[in-house]
Amino acid sequence: MNSSASSILGIALIASGVLSCFFGYRLFKTVLAVLGFVTGSALAWTLLTAQGHGQGVTIAGTLLGGILGAAALFYLFYAGVFFFGAVLGLLIVMVVLSAMGNDFTTPFVGFSAAIGGLVSLLFRKVLVVASTALTGAWNVLCGASYFIGGADIVRLLSEPNVLRSQGGSYFVVLALWIVLGVSGMSMQFRTLSKP
Repeated sequence: MNSSASSILGIALIASGVLSCFFGYRLFKTVLAVLGFVTGSALAWTLLTAQGHGQGVTIAGTLLGGILGAAALFYLFYAGVFFFGAVLGLLIVMVVLSAMGNDFTTPFVGFSAAIGGLVSLLFRKVLVVASTALTGAWNVLCGASYFIGGADIVRLLSEPNVLRSQGGSYFVVLALWIVLGVSGMSMQFRTLSKP
């Protein structure tokens, strides 16, 4: 990825992370629609380019896939709640396993994501706030890590051996994630309690 694309990705991560962290519950359906548009258009683009369709068909199909994906997640609210809970469950398990120095096993990580999704359906409001705040905080830290020039947080989480070699810097990042995430949850709950 070239530096301009990385800069755009970093800015997008920080901006979307702030919105999700501090306004996630209020903007949840909008966030779901955007996520659905990105996912639907990415899938359509991948399928159409793999089949060798022309540029016009690929662009039209990509837009249609994005619109269908946005509508699906916007109107399938409970699927979106499950998805965010699953992401939160996955993120927590990855952080804990990385901190303990254990490798990821696909069945355990998948099971944790499924449990996170199911629990989020039972406790929607609390877990939508928690998942949007914590995933938003993580996006902010991932975007900021590019501009600060320090450790690549995504790489640290996916490679426990690299994580162990970083010493205490990982725990500083973990503390920042928790502080930012709790701040986001606190602000969301305060704004939700206001008329």
